[in-house]
Amino acid sequence: MKRGIFKTLLAVIVFVALGLFILNPAFAGSDCYDGKAGVWDGNYEISSIADLEGLSGYTSVTGNLSIQSVPFTSLDGLECLTRVDGNLEIFSNDSLTSLTGLESLKYVRGYMEIFLNYSLTSLAGLDSLEFVRGNLRITENYSLTSLAGLESLKYVRGYMEISYADLTSLAGLESLKYIRGYMSINDNYSLCTSLAEAFSDQVFVGGSTQISYNDDSC
Repeated sequence: MKRGIFKTLLAVIVFVALGLFILNPAFAGSDCYDGKAGVWDGNYEISSIADLEGLSGYTSVTGNLSIQSVPFTSLDGLECLTRVDGNLEIFSNDSLTSLTGLESLKYVRGYMEIFLNYSLTSLAGLDSLEFVRGNLRITENYSLTSLAGLESLKYVRGYMEISYADLTSLAGLESLKYIRGYMSINDNYSLCTSLAEAFSDQVFVGGSTQISYNDDSC
């Protein structure tokens, strides 16, 4: 009788433990969806925690992705996202201090704009981003002191604008070799003009190069 009870209890423990292993990402590893199940078809907007959780597990978005007015400091929960086939906009997020959570993002087919994020201090989280097919615009992030996080970026098929930040260097853009459109590095009052000019000599720019209203004293 006791042996039967013990076997039943053991079976229950094993069943519960197996359920925890399957359901808990800490045990199960990746919780990213596979194949077509991981594709969000159409546009997606994130402005709340519920919206963020709704995209968790997806690996790509076929339309535009907009992240605006979010009440959190990072984008943790989007670790599975590897590509956006439309435009990616990250703007007007007063609480956002970094872009951690986007570590798997490699490709943006449309334009990418990061602007009006007043608490954003770095671009940490974009570590895997290699290719922006449209324009890359980083502007009016007044607390942004570093471009660290863009070390993998190699190509921008549109124009690139970096303006109105508190940058003292362009460290983070060492791998960028090709900008098909124009390049604008303007109104970064703590950035030495000489550093911006040195950077422009290291990258191919298909259009014009505009460097102005930075720190001309160094």
